[in-house]
Amino acid sequence: MPQSDTIQTASKKLKHDIKNIIAPALLSVELLETHQDSQVQQAANTINSSLERLLSRLKQDPAA
Repeated sequence: MPQSDTIQTASKKLKHDIKNIIAPALLSVELLETHQDSQVQQAANTINSSLERLLSRLKQDPAA
């Protein structure tokens, strides 16, 4: 197997693992966004924005 194929396979596995790792955080953020405390809601929005940026980066083509 050429080295580029090996790297591409490893990259796909890593992306999959990262998505699985952050899934509970995304679910927790959904709950925190409905909290009565506005500071908790604001923190949840910040966390959610960061996680969404991470997911967006994972979807990007590595050559880009």
